[in-house]
Order: sequence, then structure tokens, then C-alpha cells
Amino acid sequence: MGYKDKLSIVSFNSQRKGLQSLSGTDRPSYYRELFENVQPDVCFLPGDDEYKSMVAVTGYKQYLKPESDDTVLLYDSNTVEMKQPQLSLETLTGDLPLLDVQQLVVPDVTVSSLEPYTRVVKEFNLISWRFDYLQRFNSFDGSQNRAVQSLVTFSQRLSDITRKPVLIGGELNMSFSELENIVKELSKNGHQEYLDGVQPFTSAMGYTRPISNTALRDQRHLFMMDVIKCSHSGLNGIVKTWDSTMVADCFIASKQLQLAEAKLVDIEKVIGRKVCVPLTTYRPTQTHIDIPVRPPRHHGG
Repeated sequence: MGYKDKLSIVSFNSQRKGLQSLSGTDRPSYYRELFENVQPDVCFLPGDDEYKSMVAVTGYKQYLKPESDDTVLLYDSNTVEMKQPQLSLETLTGDLPLLDVQQLVVPDVTVSSLEPYTRVVKEFNLISWRFDYLQRFNSFDGSQNRAVQSLVTFSQRLSDITRKPVLIGGELNMSFSELENIVKELSKNGHQEYLDGVQPFTSAMGYTRPISNTALRDQRHLFMMDVIKCSHSGLNGIVKTWDSTMVADCFIASKQLQLAEAKLVDIEKVIGRKVCVPLTTYRPTQTHIDIPVRPPRHHGG
């Protein structure tokens, strides 16, 4: 792939409603123009019939669950490799209510550089799901919050076992503020539990708790997470998720992954003013992951 300093991540989940305004003959050309201009390395899809023709986008592969043919993820195979995880996901569910790992797609992601030689430059876990998975829960009986709590806790356990950061993306029927409160609380609890667990060992080495907290920053930031909101250059402030007039996806990511602020793709700039009105409201959301700088070929001397 050559060397890249950013890995482009695009989500189409919130755009599903807008795509219903396009005819089946118009969708392929829309996909083609969008992918040629935006060139995402990883693409989150809703996994329903509106996106079936997108699996034929040239240069991209689909990641499928072994027991399903729903396309939820596309990726540029020149940049990214996605593999089935080497562990049983059911062992991580434990006491997590409302979590069905059979509804999730959880690939192990590897990003490699091919020039001047092949080497792995980034590894992380990715979690997504078919669009209707979380729609079965609602906020009136609290099941929606419990399901999302279980999903985030599951991702924390996955990070703890694999020692890799996690990126979560998929359709959620929840406001930014609710989601952010859940993620902050679980990150705070996970942080406390982790330090409590390692404190006997670090104390024996002469480390105080503040020193341990600093020294173990990278490990802590595996399961401490942020909600990556979406902003729009034409508005002041944050665009509310699933707003009636401005729809945007958001992401949840390990702090260690350092995911950038998400932005709505400017459809008119990419496709042109011929794009229909619903697609100017329901737009893809884009963010990126920074890739470590390539080490120098020579070290002096």
C-alpha cells in the first residue's frame, strides 16, 4: 500500500434512510463516486438490503460472519487485513445481560506497510453489528442502556484479553449525552478496578499509586474509552446524533487508539449538487486513526 500516516474510517449507518430515496440503478454510481473520492480504508455498513450492491465496490473486501451473509464491514484489502479472532467470544460475555455475540462482527484488524518492506504498523479490535440488533431494545424499560453497557463492557474485556485497543461503530438509537455518560462511567470503573488489581504487584516494586497510574498509562488506555462525536463545519458546536434534521454517526474507541474527531462527509463537494436532498441530510461520517511514523532507514553513524 505504500506508507500512510492516517487510516480513514467511514460509517454509512445513519445514511441508510437517505439511500432509500435512491433507485436501485442510481445507487451503484453513487457508491462508486463516493468511494473514489473519499477512499475509506474501513467502512461501517448497516447490513441491510439497501447496501447489497456496495459489496461490489472495486478494491474492497467484505467481512462476513461465518453464519451470516449480511455485509456490515468493507475494507481496502491493500491497506487492511481482517481476520476471525483467535478466542471464543462467548467466554467474555459472563454476566452481561442482553448481549448476543452472535449478532456482532468482531474482526481482528491488522494494518501493514508494504514499502520499503512489509511490517505491521497498527493492530486493533473492531466491533460492529447489523443495524437492527440494538433496535429491539428501548429506553422506556431501561433495556437500551443495559444493552449498550454490556456492549461496552464486552469491548473492555476484549481489550484486556488481547492487549489491543478497540474501535466500536454501528447504528445506535441513543443520544450522545446518554452514550457519553455510560462510557465515562464504565471507563472510570474499569480504571479503578485495573489499578486495584495491579497495586499489590506495583507496591512490591516500590511504586506509589500515582506513579503506577502514570507508568501504566498505555495499558489503562486500552479499556478506557471515548465517545467520538461528529462535528459539522457549517455549524457551531456538536451535531446531535439522530437529530431529525441532521443525522450523524458516532464512534466509541479506546483512548489508546486516539481516534480523531468525526466529521460529516461534504456530499456536494464529493458528488456535486446533483445529489438528492435526503442525502444531504443523511450523510456518511468520517474519522481517522493516526499511524505511527515510519522509523528512519538509518540511525546515524
